[in-house]
This record gives sequence, structure tokens and C-alpha cells, in this order.
Amino acid sequence: MIDLFIIIYNNFLAILFLILLVIVFLYFLNKGSKDKKESYTQKEISQKNLYLNRIDIIGNKVQVIFILILVIIGFSVYMVFI
Repeated sequence: MIDLFIIIYNNFLAILFLILLVIVFLYFLNKGSKDKKESYTQKEISQKNLYLNRIDIIGNKVQVIFILILVIIGFSVYMVFI
């Protein structure tokens, strides 16, 4: 377990760079979707469950970030043991 923390500490700059790269990518991805924003009435929102769709979108973005962090940590561990 301590070895994992040492690996993360040694590759901290690479992990930080990739996290920042993902945040910038998601920012521009979200900015593109805001340009296509449509307005709905309250009745349409309740009929189409748009709030649930937005929660799903936010959950997907968080899931992508979490998976990328796990991939970065896994790749760091793999590189140390080669």
C-alpha cells in the first residue's frame, strides 16, 4: 500500500497534468453543448424529465474523470514495475 503512495508521489506532475487536460476538455465539451441550449416551459420540463437527463449528464462527466484517474494510477503502477 505504501508503494502505491510512493508511485503516486513520484508521478504527481504527470497525474496533475492529465487531470488539468481532462478538465479543460470537459469545459470545452460543455461549452459546445450550451450553445445549443433550448428553452422549455415548466410543463414541458415535467413531461420530459429534463432534470433527470441533466443529472445523468453530470454523472457521466464525473464517471469519466474517475475512470481517467484510475487509468492514470494504473499506468503509473505499470510503468514502475517494468
